[in-house]
Amino acid sequence: MTKKQITILNAFGLDVEYVRLKATEIGRLIADGASMMDVANEEGVRRKKTVASIDFEIVRTQDALVKAQVRYDAIARNLEEIMEKKREHQARAIMDAFIKSSNSYKEIMNFLNIDGR
Repeated sequence: MTKKQITILNAFGLDVEYVRLKATEIGRLIADGASMMDVANEEGVRRKKTVASIDFEIVRTQDALVKAQVRYDAIARNLEEIMEKKREHQARAIMDAFIKSSNSYKEIMNFLNIDGR
């Protein structure tokens, strides 16, 4: 193998011995009549992880978490705004009902069990 090939293998968390071993195993499986699908299933698509690939995975996951937090915060703000609109609408409806009713302020407060001083 060339230096360039070894560098590429290392970038993917593979080393020369591992690739040679797997190539030998795959060669045996194919010689025994296995299809490439059988070989892929046998392998389970496993490979050795490097610290660099794990670090990359950590950074990618942290980025996804930050994006999820930003999205969560925006949705939470939107929910608060909608809930505030609902409270305002309810308050207007209660005030309209109070104005239209023949009950006094004190009667309504007594009905609601609130000390209406």
